[in-house]
Amino acid sequence: MRKIFEQVVKETQNHYEMIEDEYMHIMTMVHRSDQDIYVRE
Repeated sequence: MRKIFEQVVKETQNHYEMIEDEYMHIMTMVHRSDQDIYVRE
């Protein structure tokens, strides 16, 4: 049961990251890999 739950959590995190990346792309924001280079206001 725990292994299944951990897999679901991992998949959910991956989905969140994909959605976040797409949102940043749509909003013409900096890609996640470059975020540490720029200062957020």
